[in-house]
Amino acid sequence: MSQCLILLFVCVFWFDCVNLGGSLFDYLSSLSSKGQRMSEEQIWPIFIQLSLALCYMHCEKRVVHRDLTPQNIMIDHRKRIKISKQSITHQMDM
Repeated sequence: MSQCLILLFVCVFWFDCVNLGGSLFDYLSSLSSKGQRMSEEQIWPIFIQLSLALCYMHCEKRVVHRDLTPQNIMIDHRKRIKISKQSITHQMDM
């Protein structure tokens, strides 16, 4: 994928998340400030999405993220996640 297409994807994705949600860190901080926590029923779908996304990146695209933090996991109003910070990836030589 060319750098231009990656940049376009990141820009479109960022616009979507800024308007509809934010990072997982922001979401958890918001809950914490209200004295709330995520229930197990809320955690599992996010965990599964994250696992599938990492499996796809690693197995299909041969890419390792190298900087996965709650700040780099974007979540929208439907609780769909996307992994961001594509500039810190590494193509595996396999």
